[in-house]
Amino acid sequence: MLLAEATQQFLMQCELRGLRPATIESYSWQLRPFVAFLDVVQQVGDVQRVDVEMYLLSLRRRGLADRSVCDALTVLRLFWNWAAAEHLCAVAPVADIKLRRRGSGAGRDSSALRRADWREYDALVNALPITTWVDRRDILLIH
Repeated sequence: MLLAEATQQFLMQCELRGLRPATIESYSWQLRPFVAFLDVVQQVGDVQRVDVEMYLLSLRRRGLADRSVCDALTVLRLFWNWAAAEHLCAVAPVADIKLRRRGSGAGRDSSALRRADWREYDALVNALPITTWVDRRDILLIH
């Protein structure tokens, strides 16, 4: 089966399963550039892991955020898992691809997420004008 036809069938299956229209549109938005990138590869079964890796690398090189590249891989996984279940391919070419989001995980700079200490809370509260009940509520929320 042609890759473009398979992606359309996948999107129809998503609709039949009751996925929200916004979700289906997002999947379509992620799959169209992938199909265009692989314009030489016509058949679903002809797509190899290296093809998917080259596509993801092209997204990074175009400057897409790490999160966007990971989202693209997630949609590709959903598509290829469906394709494998439908026996359109022997093995999903995305099965072993793992991406690490730069800036997340153990290596993340924890100082950017540091909690304010009590002196900083006091300074914030003392800087707020208290003229209405909303101001009092805001101070309570801060504490």
